[in-house]
Amino acid sequence: MRASIGFFNETYLPACRDGVGLSETPEGLAYYRALIRYHTTTDLSADDIHRIGLDEVKRIRAEMDKIIAAVGFKGSFQEFAHYLRTDPKFFYTDPTELLHGYMVIAKGIDPNLVTLFGKLPRTPYGVRAIPDTSAPNSTTAYYQPRPPTDRAPGTTTSTCTNRRRGRNGKWRCSPVMKRCPAIICKSPCSTRTLPVSR
Repeated sequence: MRASIGFFNETYLPACRDGVGLSETPEGLAYYRALIRYHTTTDLSADDIHRIGLDEVKRIRAEMDKIIAAVGFKGSFQEFAHYLRTDPKFFYTDPTELLHGYMVIAKGIDPNLVTLFGKLPRTPYGVRAIPDTSAPNSTTAYYQPRPPTDRAPGTTTSTCTNRRRGRNGKWRCSPVMKRCPAIICKSPCSTRTLPVSR
């Protein structure tokens, strides 16, 4: 351990550059713009995307405030968030029901994909549970793309055990599943993509 600390402080750290971020590297801004285009499929600038993000946070918060008022909750926003994260009625108790909840949301998303993406992959995607042996130390969910040479579907793999509190929240299923088709559809199109008219 002492050797690692010594290497970090005496060799590694002094060799690091003073600036941070890609913009401090040669052609860094151009590379950053290329990454933005790859990950967003737009020509928007970083500042534009940041503004969109801030606007979305405001919009979502306003929608949440409407829900809080509609259900008649008495308390602060932080108290409502705590209520959602702790009240048993907002949690699945059966792993099978949790997995089914993910599947229902996935199928509900599918018909709307054509309104968001100009091309849809022909390769489908599915949902499966993370094995119980690895679930306790795994993230809530992750998307596993199919190998380029394989025709098997991509899968969203989700934790369906109750061993870690909060992972089986009913309110968590929708945002987790909405990432999956977005990841699939933003990927570079292959020869097996299906053009969809907008």
